[in-house]
Amino acid sequence: MDTTYWGRDFGLMAIKDAYRNKILWRKYVRYETIAGYIEGVCWLREHGFRIYGVVIDGLRGLAEALKTYPVQHCQFHQMMTVRHYLTGNPDIEASRELLSLAGSMTRMDKESFIGAFDGWYVQERISQP
Repeated sequence: MDTTYWGRDFGLMAIKDAYRNKILWRKYVRYETIAGYIEGVCWLREHGFRIYGVVIDGLRGLAEALKTYPVQHCQFHQMMTVRHYLTGNPDIEASRELLSLAGSMTRMDKESFIGAFDGWYVQERISQP
């Protein structure tokens, strides 16, 4: 689920089936809101769809509002958050390593990423004066 904008106040909120690659619900909106997403989820349930999980962007409070389902933050938005804090070209070696690790998350499963992140974290803790 996500919202795409054309201009400052015209957007399309959509919920897509990841397996069938089809838009299941859509709504034209001025603003992205939690209430809008809840409306879409309720519509899906009312029409007999089974929701196995949701992939969301970083809209504050949305994960909590959808906590009855498994929630994942989309990898694009995760990467944008990392870049926001580290910049695209960090000066510090540890930051460069973390940016590289974040960039490889799409090619790893959960356990591999957690292992690599824990390894990076332990290495940085050891190398700190």
